[in-house]
Amino acid sequence: MKIQYTIPGMTPSIAPVGPAQTGGVGAPATQEARQRARTQWADRVAGEVSYETVLMLDRTPPSAASLAPPTPPPLLPLKPNQELRNEHRALIDRSVKLMQDPATTQALSPLQSESIYDMLETLVRLQQLEDRFLVQRTQQARA
Repeated sequence: MKIQYTIPGMTPSIAPVGPAQTGGVGAPATQEARQRARTQWADRVAGEVSYETVLMLDRTPPSAASLAPPTPPPLLPLKPNQELRNEHRALIDRSVKLMQDPATTQALSPLQSESIYDMLETLVRLQQLEDRFLVQRTQQARA
């Protein structure tokens, strides 16, 4: 999956680097020549580029109208809410049945089994609340 980390239109431009800036072949040999090259480059850039351009203040900021929504990953199909609820319910039911098996509870320490029971109890309560909420919402929609 490819992730784009830059916002279109807000990509900083990078000036080409020549041998004089990199210290390669053809670079000024003395400190004085290097300073002169820097000064010439700064004078040339100062006439072309303002601080607004450098800080990208002259561009319009990205907004909801200019940015497209992210593309969904191709390997992750979206499931309907009811199917997700059924999968979640089946997962909790399997976990509760597994914890009712004596072999499972013997393999765990008392502290582990107690915390797992508490977590499963909370998840079952949340499922019951969700069921009540869905029933109320369906009744209100029909009325």
